[in-house]
Amino acid sequence: MINIDFRYMPALEQWSFQSDQFSFLRLRSSTGKAGQLPPAPPDSGHLLSLNLGRLHLFRLGMNGRFVAQPAIGAHRFFVVPGAAATLWVDQPFDILRFHLHRQPHYLRPALLRLCGRRDDILYSLMHCFVSAIDRPAAMSPQTLNHVGQAIVQHLLHLSGEPATSARAGKLAPWQERRAKEWLAADLSGSLAIADIAARCGLSAGYFATAFKLSTGLSPSAWLMEQRIERAKTLLRDGRRPLQEVALECGFSDQPHFTRHFSKLVSASPGQWRALCMNAA
Repeated sequence: MINIDFRYMPALEQWSFQSDQFSFLRLRSSTGKAGQLPPAPPDSGHLLSLNLGRLHLFRLGMNGRFVAQPAIGAHRFFVVPGAAATLWVDQPFDILRFHLHRQPHYLRPALLRLCGRRDDILYSLMHCFVSAIDRPAAMSPQTLNHVGQAIVQHLLHLSGEPATSARAGKLAPWQERRAKEWLAADLSGSLAIADIAARCGLSAGYFATAFKLSTGLSPSAWLMEQRIERAKTLLRDGRRPLQEVALECGFSDQPHFTRHFSKLVSASPGQWRALCMNAA
């Protein structure tokens, strides 16, 4: 469906596709009238854009100041640095944006290296979205989602981060290491698995399966083990009330803590602490 948005510039045509992890936005205008392009999403990192038309000149605005940008060739990439930037155009244009939600910081150097370049693999992947616009019935949303995942994996490759592990189906070593760091940093589990998966450049379902293959535990089970190990450390200090230990280790209350601790340790927190005190 074509959406015309007159708030930013006359006769601006927009098509979009969104998933939980990323979004595509095609912007096109044939009038050549000056205007501002729609701003980046609030959570945006660097926006990767593909110039589908002729050579274009943009004015990039940062902090109220506008700077003319070098001409961008057809089928070349350019990057808009984050949500604070605005783009102004005064000629016909046709561009395709790719926005990765919760963009990992280590992708930014790879994105910036793409400026003014043509990457044939990335171009082919992003052009799949153009084909879907031109022939909507020819490509399903599921296929576009896989295309987006492939773009993320290719960007990881360009950044120097291994996109996949040599061990089939498992997380790459850097993905496993960072996923564990992110999980352990918040024992309450408030960081959603989908967020961790996105930081690893994976879908939530693929990440959960790969994490279990890599560690032998699901992400939630691995996090529970970390909570219990932290609780054991705190319980060795006999002065800490059980309710305080429970809350510090991410449990909602003491009964919740006792139930899971007893299941994994085969003793209640109080019994386990008493055994430790007697052994000392």
